[in-house]
Amino acid sequence: MREAVIIEGVRSAVGRGKGVLAGIRPDELAAKVLEELVDRAGVEKRVVEDVILGCVS
Repeated sequence: MREAVIIEGVRSAVGRGKGVLAGIRPDELAAKVLEELVDRAGVEKRVVEDVILGCVS
């Protein structure tokens, strides 16, 4: 088993039920969060093997 490493944490914006984020699909919002994550962490996308993405409301 290989070692797991947590490099950074990022959260998305929070919106209202019919607010400005209502037209954005969850996978599109997750993609934006992941883009920001690799930018902040300074890692290349190609070295990321697994992502654990959670949703809490």
